[in-house]
Amino acid sequence: MDMAEVQAGLGLGIKSFQNIFVFQTEAALNDFVNSGWTFGGQVTAAAKYEKTGDAYQDAALVAPGVLMYQITDSGLAAEITGKGTKYYKNSDLNK
Repeated sequence: MDMAEVQAGLGLGIKSFQNIFVFQTEAALNDFVNSGWTFGGQVTAAAKYEKTGDAYQDAALVAPGVLMYQITDSGLAAEITGKGTKYYKNSDLNK
């Protein structure tokens, strides 16, 4: 899937990260794939380069029945934000 995101809040930084979604029900997965909207907030504290350093991350409930874990690969960031994200099917992968 691809994504577009809008966020507002306080923060500064740059980071490389991966999102992992956990769907608690099949209905939550279907709603996510077909709608793709998530809304929520995020607190980030990261100081990491490759395997050195650390990052604070926790699961966030981003939609009913959908948890998201954000894993920081590397970067330096401190932020607190509210955000809306639209995930949509990648046309190259969903033919």
